[in-house]
Amino acid sequence: MSIWTQLTGGRSWGVLLALNEHSGFPLYLAFIENETASNYEKAIRSIEERGYMIFGIIIDGKKSLFTLSSLTIRYKCASFT
Repeated sequence: MSIWTQLTGGRSWGVLLALNEHSGFPLYLAFIENETASNYEKAIRSIEERGYMIFGIIIDGKKSLFTLSSLTIRYKCASFT
């Protein structure tokens, strides 16, 4: 399965949401202060610990944050979808 991640919020907070790409079912939700790779790693761990197998992740975040070499990563700007 691939997951779609979206981060939205203000200057000092945000909401990280991960959805199943095909069903739109929410798999992870967290309130965060800064967008960091560790936020995404926590989301992936949480989803995998519940038995989901992740093959790829679709993000619109900063490319420099992602060092998740075991996953296929696609960059897509959510505001143009």
